[in-house]
Amino acid sequence: TVYGASLDWRGGLVLAISQSGQSPDVVAVVEAARRSGASTLAVTNEPASPLAAAAELTLRIHAGRELAVPATKTYVAELAGVAALANAIRPTSTLAEGLAALPAALRDTIARTREWLAGAGASAVQAFAAADRALLVSRGFNLATALELALKLKETCGLFAEAYSTADFMHGPLVLARAEVPTLAIRPDGLMGADVDATLAAVAARG
Repeated sequence: TVYGASLDWRGGLVLAISQSGQSPDVVAVVEAARRSGASTLAVTNEPASPLAAAAELTLRIHAGRELAVPATKTYVAELAGVAALANAIRPTSTLAEGLAALPAALRDTIARTREWLAGAGASAVQAFAAADRALLVSRGFNLATALELALKLKETCGLFAEAYSTADFMHGPLVLARAEVPTLAIRPDGLMGADVDATLAAVAARG
């Protein structure tokens, strides 16, 4: 969109994700791709938005009106919508079972988080509130959530928060880890989780 290049998008699919559907850069990419032969799909909370108008197809996520600056509920709904789309394209029993269990899992997560914040998590809240910087780390698919959380800490708390893949973090940015800089990890299960654990151990070793 900066250089006005004309690309051959025939046979391709452009999937555009935006809560409001108002982002002009995203709309411009979809318009250019559609002109160049791409199939285009807008995943948005606003079916009457410029993005929805620009795309050939629209997947509305029905998250309801967004009242907060950081679009948390829309982000979660967008992830669920994209997962359902992926399962429709190439169905798997694992993903289908996970999607069916998602509402109960979200309710349980909210309940557990409230309980944690009222107890052991209070010290973590105080650490972030007292800091002017924060680090977030994760790996794989969960890196996107770490990046999103860093953005939300910036928007809502005025906190300079930076997110890294643990693979990148260990190649230099580890020097940023200090006692006065809280580090938050999004830890998946399996091999990715073990990698995150190793990074947190390296952070702890720095004091």
